Amino acid sequence: MIGMDRHTGRKIGGSDHIRQSVADLLSTRIGARVMRRDYGSEAVDLIDQPGNGEAVLRRYVAIAEALDRFEPRVTLRGFTLTSMAADGAAVIGVSLAEIATGREYSVEVVA
Repeated sequence: MIGMDRHTGRKIGGSDHIRQSVADLLSTRIGARVMRRDYGSEAVDLIDQPGNGEAVLRRYVAIAEALDRFEPRVTLRGFTLTSMAADGAAVIGVSLAEIATGREYSVEVVA
């Protein structure tokens, strides 16, 4: 799929487009898009939650559900908790595999 780079306006495709789409999906609150009210992830709403195991698991579930629902070009391979701030903000590495090519890569998400 060919898309447009959100920063440069140039064409992008392949894994670059998927990375951009995943980052957009996981940083968009559900209900924020006017014509697509169901688009987005609950992970954004979990940013200020405590840094305990239950809250981290809720973030993983929110990310997995959003990817499963809105990004059919990838398969989720796993998560890595990169960092957890005292205020509850977490940086999570999301491991993905592109279905069309089998290529694996990671996207970092703040959740």
